[in-house]
Amino acid sequence: MAKDTGIVNIHGKQYQTVAYRVGLFREKHPEHSLITEVVVRDDEVVVMKAHIADPTGRIIATGRMRPPAPPWPW
Repeated sequence: MAKDTGIVNIHGKQYQTVAYRVGLFREKHPEHSLITEVVVRDDEVVVMKAHIADPTGRIIATGRMRPPAPPWPW
């Protein structure tokens, strides 16, 4: 990753890091909230869930993420 660009190369493809995307979100929507939780974490899988809440606290979006099966690259 080039220093401070927020872009990484993974298997020849360019991706924005989570930190970079969260920073953009915070700039564009400073009054909104990001709420994350670990749904499952064990030796076989990690499942994350994230909510976006508006300034009143109302959940306006939800997403889940599960990476490929181990062995993980990190």
